[in-house]
Amino acid sequence: MDASALLWKQWHQQVKDLFGEMHGHQKKALAFLVIGIVLSGTAVLQRIAERHARTGDQRGENAEH
Repeated sequence: MDASALLWKQWHQQVKDLFGEMHGHQKKALAFLVIGIVLSGTAVLQRIAERHARTGDQRGENAEH
């Protein structure tokens, strides 16, 4: 498992633990958004999307609940 996949898996689990009552798709979206903000260094949605597109980051669609 590569480092980015491990980071995503650990972060997704932390979000699941913090927001246990939230629906799975909402937790996944929140985790994906926050890691995008961290990696892109901004909360501007366009910049986050550009960062995910540039790195080929598609884990949000494939991550487990």
